[in-house]
Amino acid sequence: MAESKRRFREPFVIDPPCTLNSQSAAKDHICNSPWFQKLDTESARTKESDIDQLLNDRYQEAQNRLKDGTWRIEFAGKEIFRETGSRIFDRTMNRGYNPTPADFDIDLAKDIAVSQVASGSRPTDLVDLLAALKSRIARTPSAP
Repeated sequence: MAESKRRFREPFVIDPPCTLNSQSAAKDHICNSPWFQKLDTESARTKESDIDQLLNDRYQEAQNRLKDGTWRIEFAGKEIFRETGSRIFDRTMNRGYNPTPADFDIDLAKDIAVSQVASGSRPTDLVDLLAALKSRIARTPSAP
């Protein structure tokens, strides 16, 4: 879907200048924009066969990333995180704990971190990042 969104959104109409003083000028601003000019073309090419091709292409890319390990860099962690959270905890079954989705994600992340620290299995890139941040903070002069 990201590709379809990109096609229809980019380059989206820029905000109109304050100098537009009529509906006609506002309409011209929109209708003469590159976004509006390509809208018919994008609509015409977005058929079921196009969607099939986009899905097939993305599937093949995902398979290649799984094989070569680049998914660890390329894939959005929040997608894995949210899917995992929904599989390990059914919110409809627990009557005493009703967090918002954002609070649930935060609580789950904290619980994972506590578990990683307790088991000594913190990811080295996070350990290195924390060390770099602490070093940077230590070098920052205090505010007067």
